[in-house]
Amino acid sequence: MRRTFLLAGVFMAGSLAAQAPALPDTAARRMAMDSLGFLVGDWGGEAWVLTPSGRQRIWQTETVRRKLGGQVLLIEGLGRLLTEDGPADTVFQALAVVQWTPEDGYRMRSTTREGRSGEFDLELTSDGFVWGIAVPSGRVQYTMTRTPDGEWLERGVFVRDGAPPVPMIEMRLRRTNP
Repeated sequence: MRRTFLLAGVFMAGSLAAQAPALPDTAARRMAMDSLGFLVGDWGGEAWVLTPSGRQRIWQTETVRRKLGGQVLLIEGLGRLLTEDGPADTVFQALAVVQWTPEDGYRMRSTTREGRSGEFDLELTSDGFVWGIAVPSGRVQYTMTRTPDGEWLERGVFVRDGAPPVPMIEMRLRRTNP
C-alpha cells in the first residue's frame, strides 16, 4: 500500500510539473537552438580521417533531431570504413547533446562507443560552428561550415603551439532526409 501511495505521489508530481508554466528562459533556449536548426535531418557523405597508418576513407552519417520541445539537439554520428564494395565496418560512433543556457552559452556533451566522453564549448559562426578538444600535446579544433550548396563541411585540425595546424579529418555531407 505504501508503494501505491508513493507511485501515486510521483505521478501527481509529474502531472503538476507538466502543467506548470515554462520557466522564463525556456523560450530563450528554444530561440537560441533555432540558430542550429539547419542541422536537423539526416546527412551522409564521404569523409577521411588521418590514422597512424595513413588516411582512411569512411562513409559518415549524422542524424540530428530536436528534443525536449526544441531546447536541445540530439546528434548521432556513425562512420563506416569505405571500401570498393561500399560502406563496411563501423569505425566511429558517437552521440551528442547540444544545448544553450544563459549561464554557459552553447555546450555539447558527447560520448563515443569506446566510452570517451566530454563536454565542450560550441561557438557559433556566421555559417556554422567551432568546437575543440584539449589533448596532452595540443588541441584538436573542429570547424563546421554550411556551404552555399547546403552541405555540412566539417574539418578537424591538430594544433600545437609554434607549429602549423595538421589536418586530421574532413567530412562533406549532404542532406539525405529533412
